[in-house]
Amino acid sequence: MDKKKNILIEKYLEQHSLVESNIKSFNGFIENRIQQIVEELNESLIDQDVEIKFGKIKIGEPNIIEADGSINNITPITAKLRNLTYAAPVHVELSVKYENQTESAEVEIGRIPVIVRGAKCNTHGMNKEELRKNYMDPLDQGGYFIIKGNERVIVMSEDLAPNQPFIEEGKQGLTLRIFSERGSYRIPTTVSETNEGILELTFSRLRNVPILVLLKALGMVKEEEIAKRIGIENDCLIVNLYEFANLQSAEDAMMYIAEKSGIQGTKKE
Repeated sequence: MDKKKNILIEKYLEQHSLVESNIKSFNGFIENRIQQIVEELNESLIDQDVEIKFGKIKIGEPNIIEADGSINNITPITAKLRNLTYAAPVHVELSVKYENQTESAEVEIGRIPVIVRGAKCNTHGMNKEELRKNYMDPLDQGGYFIIKGNERVIVMSEDLAPNQPFIEEGKQGLTLRIFSERGSYRIPTTVSETNEGILELTFSRLRNVPILVLLKALGMVKEEEIAKRIGIENDCLIVNLYEFANLQSAEDAMMYIAEKSGIQGTKKE
């Protein structure tokens, strides 16, 4: 059995490196995630008089500004020998609107360290001979950064996949957990069942809110419509429908949620 495991590992390493996940993660951040962050910021940079919008973001190649003002691309070995940070400039399209006049420009907003052998590395795509000419070891798989001439590694952490349901079976029955993620916002959400058979939802500041009440608060008030939408009629559904049959409007449901959450000043007169 151990021999078979070794064969699988050997075959995997023939096509993949140990640092492949680090490089792919950084490439994804550079190619997609940074642009998503910029687009999220656009919504919060609008004032009554001035409107600022960010457009396409561009990551350049690792370079250095010399003493004479010239800009030269550098390789990882150059950064190591000269105690430099192997980093690339970050440019963004900036548009400023003021009193019906708009001005646009591409500006440099900073620099970002570049992972060695990644998509933005100046050695990316080089063959063994080209790597040797640039004083790079062809066996060096990269996956690290160079900060002030020193190699630095970001330790990868294992995390649950976002927007994917995970179902666990406990003493009270099944529990569904999901990490809802959109952009930079991430909220853990839990669906559980009480001993009485009531399905409850927990997310953000709301804890143990009956799902049926939440549906009614969102406008799905009629029990017949809820049953039709769910599509499966069983004891659990009947128990939940019966328990909250007294909530006849969205306002009643929202009042129930407010009282359960402890929000003051929400009790009906």
